[in-house]
Amino acid sequence: MEPLVWKWLRWFHRPAALTQTPGEAVRDELERRGIGRPVVWGRGVDTTHFNPAKRSIGWRRWLAGGDDTAIVLHVGRLAPEKNIDVLAEAWIAAPRTRGPARHIRSGG
Repeated sequence: MEPLVWKWLRWFHRPAALTQTPGEAVRDELERRGIGRPVVWGRGVDTTHFNPAKRSIGWRRWLAGGDDTAIVLHVGRLAPEKNIDVLAEAWIAAPRTRGPARHIRSGG
């Protein structure tokens, strides 16, 4: 079954200008498997772009409804290997540690 899956993945990715990967190991595996144009996107948050010094009170009020409302955000697909339990724990802990909390749903 595995060769068939890799064949399908090559077909699926063929029209793409590039395929973004989380790291070099995945990029190297995709190259080895014939999935063209993989590039490392990386992980984490760009702290030069996203940092408290650039905080917008107006945007935060619009998004969360208040200055002190905790915002719990998850960006990505919901799957067991994505440690969803950590997201659930953050949601449960937010009102205890930060006061009111609001969830923001992704459109995807």
